[in-house]
Amino acid sequence: MQSNTDQRMDHKLLENILITDCGSTTTKSLLFVRDGSKYVLKARGEAPTTVEPPFLDVNVGVRNSINQIRRSMGEEPLSQSGNKLSLPNTTFLATSSAGGGLQMIVAGVSKKASGRAGLAASLGAGAIVLDTFFYDNNGKALDIVEMSEHLRISRPDIILVVGGTDGGAKRLVIELLEIIKKASPPSRFNALQKTPVLYCGNKHLHNEVTALLPDIHIGDNVMPSFGETAAKDCRDRIHDLFLGHVMEQSPGYHELLASVDVPIVPTPMAASQMVESLSRRTRKRVLAIDIGGATTDIFSTKIEDEKFHFYRTVSANLGMSYSIGNVVKEAGLENIKKWLLIESLPANDNVIKDELRNKMLRPTSIPVSDFEIEIEHAVAREAIRLALEHHEELTKNQNSKRKTVGSFFSDTKETYRDYAMIIGSGGVLSHVPTPNQAIKIILDAIRPVGHATLFLDKSFMMPHLGMLSVLDTEISEQLFLEVCLQRLAEVFRFELEGSRRPPRVLARLKLADNSTKNIIVGDYLNLEVTGKIIFIPHKRVNCGRGPGQRVEIVVEGPTLTIDARL
Repeated sequence: MQSNTDQRMDHKLLENILITDCGSTTTKSLLFVRDGSKYVLKARGEAPTTVEPPFLDVNVGVRNSINQIRRSMGEEPLSQSGNKLSLPNTTFLATSSAGGGLQMIVAGVSKKASGRAGLAASLGAGAIVLDTFFYDNNGKALDIVEMSEHLRISRPDIILVVGGTDGGAKRLVIELLEIIKKASPPSRFNALQKTPVLYCGNKHLHNEVTALLPDIHIGDNVMPSFGETAAKDCRDRIHDLFLGHVMEQSPGYHELLASVDVPIVPTPMAASQMVESLSRRTRKRVLAIDIGGATTDIFSTKIEDEKFHFYRTVSANLGMSYSIGNVVKEAGLENIKKWLLIESLPANDNVIKDELRNKMLRPTSIPVSDFEIEIEHAVAREAIRLALEHHEELTKNQNSKRKTVGSFFSDTKETYRDYAMIIGSGGVLSHVPTPNQAIKIILDAIRPVGHATLFLDKSFMMPHLGMLSVLDTEISEQLFLEVCLQRLAEVFRFELEGSRRPPRVLARLKLADNSTKNIIVGDYLNLEVTGKIIFIPHKRVNCGRGPGQRVEIVVEGPTLTIDARL
C-alpha cells in the first residue's frame, strides 16, 4: 500500500503559497509570494483555534487567520461560510495539532525492544503518547484492570500494538489484543465509533489478529528480528489513520481537508520533515529543540553507514509554564541553583522556591525582573537537558543496522552530541534579552562536542516550511534559512574524557596566520576569526574526533564562540 505521504509530490506551486498551522491554542497562517525566482514572506495572520465550544469548527479560526492576511492586503475578508478557504492563484497547505493533536497509546511485550521501536514510530509520526503498557514496564507486572480502565478514559486517537519478532512472541500479543477488545474504547470525537487499532508486530499472527479484531489495521513489524528495526511503514500507517479516522471526525476538518491541495499532517511531523530535508540537503547532523509551556520536543538526525536516520520525541511533562513543576521535581533545586549567578543568589533557598511556586500558580505570567529571568533561564536549561536525555534513551539503537540482543536491554546510553547545526525554538529562547543568553542556554543544556552553528527559530515557521518541503525542498530550505532562522553563532566546545581533574590547558589553537593561543579550562571566548583553524587538544580532551585528536575546522565568521567550561 502506498501511503498518503508518498502520493503528494507532484503538485505544482502557484504564484502564492498559503500555509496554515492549526495549533492547540492559536491558528497561524503565512502567505508567501513569488518574487522573481524566489518566494518571500508577504503577510501573516493569527487567530484563536476553534475546535471547542462554542464554535466546534476549526474553519472559523482558519478563516479568521486568513482574513487578517486579506485585510492587510486590502482584500475583502472571507465570510464564515460559503467561501473556499484560500486565495486566488494560491497553493494552500495545512498542518494541525488542534484539539491536543494526534494522541496515541502504545502497548507491547517488551518496552526495551519492540516497545522502543513502536514509541519511536509513534513520536516520529507526530503523536503525543498518552501512555504505554508493556509486560516489562520498569519491572512491574502489567495491570490488566488499569490498562482497560485507562483505555476507556483516555480515549486515544489510535492504539498501536507491537511485540514479537517474526515467529517470536504469540500468547502475550494476543492477550494484549483481548484486553483492548474487551475495553472497546470509543473514538475521541465520536462515541459511536471505536478507536482504531494498528498492529505492527509478529507477522505470523496476522490471521489470529484479524480473527480476534476484524477491523484492526495491520502494518509491517517494527522489529522483525532482534537488533533490526523498521519503523517507516508503521509511521506511514499512523499518518494514514490520522487522515482517515482522526481528521475526518474532528470538528470541521472535513471542509478543511477538501480545501487544501495536499493532505494535512500533524504539526510535529511537519517540523520533522523540515529537519529531515535540511539534513539531507546539507549532509549535516541537525538537532532542533522546541521548548514550550507544557512540552519539549526534540528533533534530531544521525548519519550512519552513509544512511540518514531521523528522530523526534516529545517530553510531555517538561515545559516552561504548565509543566514547570515537573521540571523542578525531576531536576531538583540544586541543579536549578547552579545556573544562577553567584551575586544574584538569595540568602536562602526559600526565595527561589517561592519564585518557582509563583510560576506554578500563574503559569502564563511573564518574568519581569532580572532575577525572575535568571530563574526562567535556569529552568529552561534543565528542561532541555532532561528532554534530550529522554530523546537519547528512546532513540538508542533505533535504526536499521542490526544490533546485539544485549544492546537493546543495556542501560548504557548512546550520546551523539557532535551536531553540525543546532536550532532552538520556543518562547523562552525567542524572548531572551540578548542573543548571548540564548547561546549560553543552548550550550549549557545540550553540551555539544566540537564545532556547531547555532540558530534560533524566532517565529516557529518549522511546521509551515516542513509542510512546504514535501512539494519543493529547495524553496522550503531557502525560506527556512533566509526568513525563519536567525543565525546566533558558530561555537566550539570541549569535553573531558574520564573523571580526573582537568588539565589547565585544554587545547592549543592554531589560527590561519599561524599564530597560536592556549585555551584554558573555564574560558568562554568570542574570537574574531575566519578561515581554517586547528585545535590540538590535551590527550584527555575531546574536540569532536576523540580524546587527543586534533581537529581542523573552517569558520565562516565573523566570530567564533569557544566554550571551555567543563
